[in-house]
Amino acid sequence: MLELRPKHWLTTEELRIKNEQLEQASTEIQRLKLENSELQKEVCNSGQPDYEATRDRVLNKLKVGRQSAAGKAIDVFIRELQKPPTANSPQR
Repeated sequence: MLELRPKHWLTTEELRIKNEQLEQASTEIQRLKLENSELQKEVCNSGQPDYEATRDRVLNKLKVGRQSAAGKAIDVFIRELQKPPTANSPQR
């Protein structure tokens, strides 16, 4: 049988199937956006970790105190983590 239409054309049934797939994908995207939003709220509400307790555990494992170079470096790092982001800082 001779094919008279170009290969890139879709039949009515093919278009219906593609539209159905597109609608399913769109619905799934909306569901994932909602799930992502809920997860972001959950993470934000969980609060920040206890950086000082983590610092103390690390220094204890290193067998050094808070006044050591390592302790001071960790304190500076913790202060940086606790700073609110500025317009020029990269997103965390």
